[in-house]
Amino acid sequence: MLAGSFLLALNAAGIVPSNFLTTNGSQIGSMLEVILLSLALGRRMKTLEQKNLVIQREAAEQLQNKVEERTQELNLQRDEAEALRVKAQEDAEKLRELDQQKTAFFQNMSHELRTPLTLILGPLEQSAKRHTNDDDIAVATKNARRLLRLVNQLLDFQKLEAGKKELNLRPLNLNRFTHVLGDYFASACSSKTIAFNMTRDGRELIRDEVLAIRSEPDSLEKIAFNFLSNALKYTPRGGQIELGLLSHGETKVRLFVRDSGPGISEEGQTKLFQVFSQVEGSTTREYEGTGLGLALVKSLVEEMGGTVGVESAPGKGSTFFAEFPVIESFANKPLRPLLLIEDDEATLHMYERGLSKVELLTGFDQAVDYGSAMKLLEENRYKLVVSDGNIPGGDGAELLARVRDISPDTKLVLLTGEDNQARFQDALSNARIDQILLKPVDLQELRQTLSHWVESYSGEGEESGEFQARAWLLADEAETGVETDVEEEGDLALDSEGKGQLVLVVDDLEDMRNLIGNALKKRGYRVLKAANGEQGYKVICDRRPDLVISDWMMPKLSGPDMLKQVRANTNVATTPFILLTAKSDEESKLIGTEIGADVFLGKPFNDQELGSAVRNLLGLKSREKEVQKLNDYITESVLKRYLPPTLIGDILSGEISMDKPAELRDITVLFSDLKGFTKTSEDLGPEGISAFLNEYLTVMNEVIFEHGGTIDKFIGDAIMVLFGAPQDMSPEEQVKRATYCAKVMQERMCDLAHQWRNDGAGHLQMRIGIHHGSAVVGNFGSTQRSDYTAIGPCVNLAARIESVSEAGEVFVSEATAKLMGENATAKVGAFELKGIEGKAMLYRVI
Repeated sequence: MLAGSFLLALNAAGIVPSNFLTTNGSQIGSMLEVILLSLALGRRMKTLEQKNLVIQREAAEQLQNKVEERTQELNLQRDEAEALRVKAQEDAEKLRELDQQKTAFFQNMSHELRTPLTLILGPLEQSAKRHTNDDDIAVATKNARRLLRLVNQLLDFQKLEAGKKELNLRPLNLNRFTHVLGDYFASACSSKTIAFNMTRDGRELIRDEVLAIRSEPDSLEKIAFNFLSNALKYTPRGGQIELGLLSHGETKVRLFVRDSGPGISEEGQTKLFQVFSQVEGSTTREYEGTGLGLALVKSLVEEMGGTVGVESAPGKGSTFFAEFPVIESFANKPLRPLLLIEDDEATLHMYERGLSKVELLTGFDQAVDYGSAMKLLEENRYKLVVSDGNIPGGDGAELLARVRDISPDTKLVLLTGEDNQARFQDALSNARIDQILLKPVDLQELRQTLSHWVESYSGEGEESGEFQARAWLLADEAETGVETDVEEEGDLALDSEGKGQLVLVVDDLEDMRNLIGNALKKRGYRVLKAANGEQGYKVICDRRPDLVISDWMMPKLSGPDMLKQVRANTNVATTPFILLTAKSDEESKLIGTEIGADVFLGKPFNDQELGSAVRNLLGLKSREKEVQKLNDYITESVLKRYLPPTLIGDILSGEISMDKPAELRDITVLFSDLKGFTKTSEDLGPEGISAFLNEYLTVMNEVIFEHGGTIDKFIGDAIMVLFGAPQDMSPEEQVKRATYCAKVMQERMCDLAHQWRNDGAGHLQMRIGIHHGSAVVGNFGSTQRSDYTAIGPCVNLAARIESVSEAGEVFVSEATAKLMGENATAKVGAFELKGIEGKAMLYRVI
């Protein structure tokens, strides 16, 4: 239809004639319709294409934005990463600087300490030789050596850690070395009654056998003595220590020390060989130490190409060991007298003729170059090797250095035509050549020189033959914390500062106990000594010293723990206590103060400082004793005469105050009086009545206190007693105690009357009245003199009941009877009481 309309419009415009439309109209219409549809589709496609372009452009822009954002994020992360890397480098550099500063500080301090120590130790050792019986010099010398050993350990370790200590490794006969150490160590074991033996592969160690390793004698000595010192320290008396060598094939050897000590747990073994780490770090550790020794051992052994380890279990002892590579020692190869290395045949023949006249040198081996010499060295051992300086295939001095490495016992001589002092020095020091001979060599001189070196061959190795154990490297074998008999030392000197006061010194180090004890005895104190906290506490309880001086860290029971037990024991809780420790930090001082230490004295302390602390504390203790005596006098002479013991305890503890203001409270009042006492007192006279009255009041006082009553006052033969003041009691409890007390008082009165029947007082009888009611209770009087009493109608009524009661009976008021319950009383009747309005119903206690 669209095509038709279009043709009609063309015809109307005169563009297309009518006959054309008639003849071809339908075909033309179809074609035009197709064309128009194509045009419409094209326009539609173009529109869609434009939209797609817009969408693609927008998507591209979004993608570009995201790419830019991500790029910015990556750049930021890269910058942050770079900043972190730079910061890490800076921190690492600072740590390196700090570590270097720390190392330098330790090294400088160690060096600074070694100088005065050396100057101290030298004169001390000389003085110890001159004054063999001076205990002070002996103690000072021993501890100066101990300090030098610790300083040297610290310096050696820091040098190794900083890479500034290079070990001068050389062949050493470990067999001989071990035997020398063992000989010295045996004496230390004997003083502690410890069985000691030396073994090699399960058998007895033989002195003259050869077992070579590359080592530095000084360092190996420190390793072995550290193992031995620990074994000696932890092995109990009567125990066993074994120093031994154990071969692992032909390549390794283990140097070990086995003890029968307490053993080490698996957790404890993880702490070994670590710097400043100890298996036992508590305040009750059995033994002292820095925790540095085994760390130094580990570093030294590893520098020698070896390894360290431990085998142990609780209760089964410990085995510490160091394993080293073995140098082939030719022990099983033929031992020949001489190997002569010379490439000039004429010279070699001349030597052969000249040496054939010497019996020691006949039949020697010859080599003409480096290779043939090494082959002979692989097949044989030699007492002496002589080499020309220049030989085919290598250097003669270098060859001799190799001989020293593989055969440390062999003597070495270098022949050379060079007059080079630098080369000679290098050969003597680095290759450790025994002698250098300049060519041409006189045959007589050659025979004498070579004979000398062959004769001097010992088969024990140069270094090990000269080695001697150094005593100061072995830690002090003295035991710590070992209990001994506690005996009093010092004389009673009343004119001295101490005046014979008793001081207990508790320290696990015997030297420290003696040092403190001697200082105290010079001041006139008597001294007891204990070796650990457990023993110290027992001595405190048994001997009651005037003062205790205790170390902080001790076996079995530390100083603080011992102090806690002392303060918890009422019998010795007030004992003055001085705590000694090398821990001078504020935290330790705070701990010591909190648990009750009177004085905290840091080590080292001087004689004057210790003496001042002891004198001041004992002075305070003396004044405390005077105050306590006065308090005891007041308690015994005053309080106990008027108050029951339980009430006194409450007053002294602060639970009850006698100074509080007067108050109205319900109480029970008991009045007692003796019938016929006035006439009897006239008959007995002053002395008689005084003795009678004191005996009577003493018995009644005991009865009243037994029932918790408070004696208000004695009025001649009359007694006024309060129940419920100042102690709080329920009304029922007050009445119960008062009536029971009254009955017992009557019983005791009958006993007394029976005793007095021959003295004219056997007829006396007691009357007792009891009333429960309200009264004003408190202190009444002046600042100079006051009484704790009760006032009011309640008191008057009790007194009036007593006045009308029958002799030998106990009368109570109606209010009292009601609180006693049924069947406890019997009604007596109504009474007119003086000063009381109306009649009062009274009851008899039955």
